[in-house]
Amino acid sequence: MASAGLQAAYPWMGQGEDDPFLKCAKAFGGDAAAVRDWAAGAGIPCDFNPAVPSAAFPCAFVPAVREACPSAVLGESANVLEQQPDGSFCMREVGLRELAILDSRKY
Repeated sequence: MASAGLQAAYPWMGQGEDDPFLKCAKAFGGDAAAVRDWAAGAGIPCDFNPAVPSAAFPCAFVPAVREACPSAVLGESANVLEQQPDGSFCMREVGLRELAILDSRKY
């Protein structure tokens, strides 16, 4: 599982027991702002990137987001941490797949 420091820095990320990747769910485009607003109201950790736009949130909340924002197109993001030459770390997204509605049942 993710360390306490990592969880504090990226509270919308999680790591499964059988998977080395850090994962989160994401909503994109016009749906991203709606998901961000819902997450803020629900007290759910969410990272909003207005440049894309995208809203990242913990995968465990996919069913709740589907209920609150049924038109949102959601994806699952897989990420790794890369150590930089200065010793700091940078999170890199290495994969993104669209979540079908049936995928919500596994979260």
